[in-house]
Formats: sequence, C-alpha cells, structure tokens
Amino acid sequence: MIDQLSVARRSIQRASETTDNAAVREQLNSLDEGLMELTEEDKTQDSDPASETDRLTSIEEKLVGLLDETSGATETQIEEARDAIDIFRQEHTEWEDSEQRE
Repeated sequence: MIDQLSVARRSIQRASETTDNAAVREQLNSLDEGLMELTEEDKTQDSDPASETDRLTSIEEKLVGLLDETSGATETQIEEARDAIDIFRQEHTEWEDSEQRE
C-alpha cells in the first residue's frame, strides 16, 4: 500500500518547486514540515489519533485555501496533496473503526 502522507508530502514539495509566489512557497514548506512531523511521530511513538486528525484537518484546510492563490501545475499538485490526505484519513478512520468493533 502506498503511504498517502508520503504522496501528499511529495505533491506539496513539487507544488513548492513550481510556484512563483514566495508567500505560497513559504506556506507549502510549512505544511510539508507539519506532515513530516506527523509521519516521523507515527514511526517513533504512538500518537494521539484525535490530535493527528486535527492536524491533518488543519493542513488540508490550508491546502484548500492555497488553491485560490494558485493555478496550473502548482494547483494540480496541491489538489493531489489534499486528495492524498483525505484518502489517508478515510483509510485510517476505517481501520480504527474496525479495530474498535473487534
């Protein structure tokens, strides 16, 4: 299975490389750092699922906000990052729900 957060990070990094807007680039770099922290926490310790969900929601909302400020390849990459986060959250929620039922 492809790690959707890694897909999101790569898409954000590509968007950062393609934008000419310095403010957008700075925001994308910040979002990339946030995702990096989430993926590293997942590898090193048990993280609070509620906190993780809140952080992912915040990142996704910021990506949606950036869509209004971008176009072309940058916009496409941001959409791909947003979609990957959404897929991760859906898969993660389904997994947690099935664990709780057992």
